Amino acid sequence: LKVVDLSNSELTPDHCENIFRHVSQGSKLKEFQMSDIDLSEVDPELMASVISKLHLVELRDADMNSQQCKIIFEKLSSDCNLKQLDMAYNYLDEV
Repeated sequence: LKVVDLSNSELTPDHCENIFRHVSQGSKLKEFQMSDIDLSEVDPELMASVISKLHLVELRDADMNSQQCKIIFEKLSSDCNLKQLDMAYNYLDEV
């Protein structure tokens, strides 16, 4: 599996955390989309680790807080395979 689109699905925060945890454990995933899902409770270090290994990530309107966004950007500045990132409509005001 190389592309996963879970956008607009009715996932709970626990579901989202488990998905990120699974993807972090050696997945061959290249593209990951989780737009319009509440990711506000997902561990930002886990998210950053997963995002940095992928090529395309779409997390539009995912209710991510500024701390999550900051940690993701910090990780991407040092170690990254990412080619395209869409984080529109998240809380980036304090990043």
